[in-house]
Amino acid sequence: MFLDGLKAQYSPPALDTVAHFLTELASFVSDALRSVTSAAKEQYDGVQFCHVVADVWTEEHSHRSYGSLVLRLPELEAGTARELSLGLRRCSGRHNYKNIRSSVVDQLSFFGVELQDVSSATTDSGSNVQKAALVF
Repeated sequence: MFLDGLKAQYSPPALDTVAHFLTELASFVSDALRSVTSAAKEQYDGVQFCHVVADVWTEEHSHRSYGSLVLRLPELEAGTARELSLGLRRCSGRHNYKNIRSSVVDQLSFFGVELQDVSSATTDSGSNVQKAALVF
């Protein structure tokens, strides 16, 4: 409507074009996160180097559930921590510690982080998530 007032020629991109650009963007971000974790693994050379923050919840008035995962990597030179959000994912199945642990392990391994790379974990107050983090 706004562009009509300016008499500009514009048509929104085709749905396939939008999906293509979103796929390209997701690939770019995933590759960047893998590069950062790979560099951290080399820098720490076999020592546990990251802290994991995991959370799982169910959408209010719905049956859909989601989980988020954040890595905290210490920056040696700056003496600070860098947070890398590994994204929000849709969770299927029950929220028991086996499913949560499996989901977290899968997501970590996708970004090149193994359980032996994790030094500590933080979760919400849910006992199922706490129990899953203890198994890390």
